[in-house]
Amino acid sequence: MHPTPHLPPDQYTVGWICTHPLALHAARALLTTTHTKLTHQPKNDKNTYTLGRISPHHNVVITCISQSGTVPVAVAATSMQSTFKWLRFGLLVGIGGGIPSVKNDIRLGDVVVSRPTGQGAGVVQYDSGKSCVGGFERIGTLDKPPLLLRSAMTSLMATRGVGREILELVEEALGDEGGDESSENGWIRPSSVPGDVVLTTGAGLKDVLFKADAEHLGSNLTCGECEERDPQSVISRKPRKTPHPRVFYGNIGSGNSVMKNAVQRDALAKRDDILCFETAAAGLMDVFPCLVIQGVCGYADSHQNKDWQSYSAAVASGYAKRLLAEISSEEVESLETIKKKNESYWVVPRVVNPDNTGMRTILETLRQKLYLGTLQERARFRYSLITKIEKGIFWIDAQDEDSIRKSIVEAAKTASEEEKEVDYKSARRWFENQNKSWLLILDNAENTNLNYLEFFPSGDSGCVIITTRGSEYQQYNTASQQDAEFEKLGVEDLVELLLESAQAS
Repeated sequence: MHPTPHLPPDQYTVGWICTHPLALHAARALLTTTHTKLTHQPKNDKNTYTLGRISPHHNVVITCISQSGTVPVAVAATSMQSTFKWLRFGLLVGIGGGIPSVKNDIRLGDVVVSRPTGQGAGVVQYDSGKSCVGGFERIGTLDKPPLLLRSAMTSLMATRGVGREILELVEEALGDEGGDESSENGWIRPSSVPGDVVLTTGAGLKDVLFKADAEHLGSNLTCGECEERDPQSVISRKPRKTPHPRVFYGNIGSGNSVMKNAVQRDALAKRDDILCFETAAAGLMDVFPCLVIQGVCGYADSHQNKDWQSYSAAVASGYAKRLLAEISSEEVESLETIKKKNESYWVVPRVVNPDNTGMRTILETLRQKLYLGTLQERARFRYSLITKIEKGIFWIDAQDEDSIRKSIVEAAKTASEEEKEVDYKSARRWFENQNKSWLLILDNAENTNLNYLEFFPSGDSGCVIITTRGSEYQQYNTASQQDAEFEKLGVEDLVELLLESAQAS
């Protein structure tokens, strides 16, 4: 496939991150058209990109992380967004350890896709939490895949023969490599021999599932030798009628280490309702809206081998291509860019009063939290502030109606990066339609002739703080006790205010 003339970075709308070189190889092969490399790449972007087009619809940028883990994938995604600023969503494609059960007959070569299920958002960071008296308590939830990807996924769930389509896509792209044992990237198509107790391939590969308590017998032994020495340790399963991969939808467990303990695997699968383990997605979901697609190359137990990696990476990539075929370019272009979605703002539309004083206790507490203490304590406090306000903090001058309206318009216009003129109703609607949290600070609310409730955007995504010296404004309070007392200025603060006002300090 000869590369076409290059396209500028703003023409690419889909980011595709691979977690294994075999997945990168398959992704490249599945491109409909390959584009030439960028003529310029920012110095701080260390990713290596493959550019191209998938089907007639989507320009895709593909990269592969150089090492596993949640941090490397987050760095790769951040760099990709800085270079390709018009990306709308991403795909994380790789290989992982499936979790077979009575309910989900997952086998090697199947595909698992991150779909929000139960209490999980599609990806569960199973090792993030704290140990309590009653057991391990998982903390926090990751973002769900974008609605457009969830809709496309639902469409495929209702489509018959997706496994066959995936295999056809892969065979068309990688067919010449089938059975090429001399190639590290070559993939092997499993055969469908009627009556096989285990699924075998032309190279004699097997899909063998061991009981959870059957540990690998030794580092110098193969899994085949484990099977020969202890046949009772193998779980007998009915052969499938076709060799096509099956696609399973549910939560994917993500952590920083490879799961190799079948007993722990089953316990975590039950606790967190997960179908598969991998080692990258948890670092991605909150910074790079994407769908996670994993080809099952093992069973997350001590019986590890690489025999199924090429095939599993290929079918996972095949599913990704089939998924993109469900989505039109118009639907993609209508989405907000990832970069804009992740931006947060600190908007102060007026000069701060230089004579401001008071609240010594509050300011000293903040100073100690932000600048004193251990690095870990400071980081924890700042993180707790940042994660609660996702979209931004906006200062609103509340002296009178005109200043409020102007400040809200300016805040919405700045945050939305809207170049044309915006009226007050549109600005307020912008806040109301946000799905990320925001904070409006109505500062200097002293006008008793105004009903400040009229200026509060509706919805449950944001919060409003009113700063005032009048106790009558407590009627707007919904977050604490209605009869809470206002903190009054102390003697030192009063003296300081008097001296500053007289310009004598």
